[in-house]
Amino acid sequence: MKKTFTILSLGLLTQLFSQYDNGPLSTGTIAENGTPAPNGYTFSELQSDGIDVNNTAGYTGDQAQNYMLSDDFRVPDGESWGVSSVELFVYKTDYLGNCPIVSTNVFFFDHIHGSNVTFPQSVSSCQNTQMLRVFNSVKEAGIFDANITKRQIYKFTIPVSNVNLEPGYYSLRFQTQAGGTHFYPAVTVPGARNNITELPAQQSSDNGVNWTNIIDPGYANIEAEQDLPFIINYSALGTNEMMSLDNRIKLYPNPAKEHFSAFLPDNFNRNNLKISVKDLTGKMVMNFTQFQEEFNISSLPKGIYVVTVSDGKNINTNKLIKQ
Repeated sequence: MKKTFTILSLGLLTQLFSQYDNGPLSTGTIAENGTPAPNGYTFSELQSDGIDVNNTAGYTGDQAQNYMLSDDFRVPDGESWGVSSVELFVYKTDYLGNCPIVSTNVFFFDHIHGSNVTFPQSVSSCQNTQMLRVFNSVKEAGIFDANITKRQIYKFTIPVSNVNLEPGYYSLRFQTQAGGTHFYPAVTVPGARNNITELPAQQSSDNGVNWTNIIDPGYANIEAEQDLPFIINYSALGTNEMMSLDNRIKLYPNPAKEHFSAFLPDNFNRNNLKISVKDLTGKMVMNFTQFQEEFNISSLPKGIYVVTVSDGKNINTNKLIKQ
């Protein structure tokens, strides 16, 4: 999956503390069948695209069983990331303690040089996100009703020191122990079974020797490639503006024909929305400054475009295919 972004330089010697967020999880406070989430919680409900429904709640990266998970990202040309921490999302069925994770093995893989970028391992913080991972409430009504609060998603943070990522293509790879079976939910966008723009996440059952793409088979055996949510916090030289790269900002449908919509996280300031559409030469071909349910791109020729969405603090740039 190609997830890139651009931040304009506003200064020369100050640092920008930024965040790369690989995808959303929450699907809202109301399930597809109309059931409200318990007070203070939101659902992370397996989705239907109107044709088939996802049926895999999570994927194991259990180090005790030699499993490992991986998902890719890019550091754009002209940027250098001084990584400060990595955040991951996990659930352990029926767990309600402070943190299910007891140990981690997290590192970056540099695809260009074929080498691992490692750092000391610890968990600096862990919190219940108040998100409930549930099966689709329409397709699996019985399982949904019986297990609403059983899969509570936690976010845990691994501090990173002395890691600088130069422009290139990387994967975040990780395996963990939790004193029992635990799972990592896939990126979940309302109304879509996946949101892949380059390569899907991968899973290994032999400590990273061999890898297979993560695919949800669905109930009708219509495969949907999956992404895994993660956050990379980092600093970069070149600007005096505080920004947060947030890949929870998703464009759909993608490919698009006449219109596209933007899925925005709760902390996004819609009143300050700016969307720029550029062709592959870098030429601005379209610009939006007000939030709309649908953004009209019918006048654009067919092709691949780079769309940047920002509210002045949160930013994401991704590829959009115009059919």
